[in-house]
Amino acid sequence: MVPLVIGHYSGGTFRCACCGESQRDFLTIDHVNGNGYKTCKALGIPRGGSELYRWLVRRGFPSGYAVLCMNCNASKGKHGVCAHKLRTEAMKHSVEKTST
Repeated sequence: MVPLVIGHYSGGTFRCACCGESQRDFLTIDHVNGNGYKTCKALGIPRGGSELYRWLVRRGFPSGYAVLCMNCNASKGKHGVCAHKLRTEAMKHSVEKTST
């Protein structure tokens, strides 16, 4: 079940959408809008694990989910955006300041 779901939501690449991690043991499903707790509570499904994966398959792979590695998913949960994206934004702002 897990390879089916991860394969679908990664477009067959089996990679983290943020950092490109490809170790399958590290990949997980992310609630794209950061509303996993509310959505799962309202629908009466677990936030993760095999029950969520079965639910996604039974529902025909609904939109609103993506594949992230555990690190990117945890960072996104903590900061609202992955630390990789925070670092990229900080670097972009630094370059913009230097070029002006």
